[in-house]
Amino acid sequence: MISSPASAELTGELRIMSDMSSPAPRAAMEDLAAGFGAMHPELNIEDGNLPGLAPVKGAMTLNGKQWGVPYTYYQWGIYYREDMFQDLGLVEPVTLDAN
Repeated sequence: MISSPASAELTGELRIMSDMSSPAPRAAMEDLAAGFGAMHPELNIEDGNLPGLAPVKGAMTLNGKQWGVPYTYYQWGIYYREDMFQDLGLVEPVTLDAN
């Protein structure tokens, strides 16, 4: 375990967000958070979830409709099944106004 200098004592809240669903990487992240928490007992550490990203929801909302789920700060994509669009008589929008 890495030792922490006394001058680096942390307090407050730390929310860790992760989209790791695979058990091994997720366990590794949780172990790291637990070790860091042991080094800083006055710091409240929480494994966050999607509601913690509510401030970026607006980036995936257009005209009051949410088109995607923000889960990280990298590029987002909107995926759809072309066959389902065809079955429902829908057409892929090509502009932001075509919704």
